[in-house]
Amino acid sequence: MNLGHTRITAQGQTSVPAQVRRRFGLGPGAELAWEEVDGTLVLRPVCFALSDFARLLPAPPERPVSLDDMDQAAADAAGEAAHGRP
Repeated sequence: MNLGHTRITAQGQTSVPAQVRRRFGLGPGAELAWEEVDGTLVLRPVCFALSDFARLLPAPPERPVSLDDMDQAAADAAGEAAHGRP
């Protein structure tokens, strides 16, 4: 299936056609891998392992957190949200 054409610029850059971006859910920052398979150039999105997303999480607490502490934090956050505070 032909999804479009692009040109390579003098700087070695190219654009991903809008139809391809929509079909494969590619957006800014998406990483693509270039591979050769049986003499054919294959371009595919890079898939990440769940562990790759660990850097997006906040640092773990410095000390264990009790259920009472979690309940209190949730109540505090709910109270702030009810009063229009972030």
